[in-house]
Amino acid sequence: MKLLESADLIVSNGLGLEVFLTDFLDTIIDRHISAAGFLPELKENEEEQHHTHSHGLNPHIWLDPVFLSSIVEGISLKLQKIDPEYREYYQERNLILQRDLNE
Repeated sequence: MKLLESADLIVSNGLGLEVFLTDFLDTIIDRHISAAGFLPELKENEEEQHHTHSHGLNPHIWLDPVFLSSIVEGISLKLQKIDPEYREYYQERNLILQRDLNE
C-alpha cells in the first residue's frame, strides 16, 4: 500500500475489478484515473464512473482494441498533464500504439 500512496498516478481498470481498493482510491481522486472512464459509452455519466458499476460491460476492457485505443489516449493526456517535461514522449508513444491498434 505504501507504493500506491507514493505513486504520482494510479490507473485502475474500474468496472468493479478493484473492489478491495475502493476506499483507498476514494482518498486519492486527484492521482487516480479509471481506464473505464475513458470509454465513450461511459463518458456521459462520469460521476457514476468513479464508483464500481459495471454498466453491463465485460470488465476485461483492455482486450478490445477500440476500448484500448480510448484508454491509451486518456492515459496519455493525463501523463502529459502531470509530467509536462515528457509531453512529447507521451504523445509519440500514444501515436505509435494508436497506429498499431489500427493495423
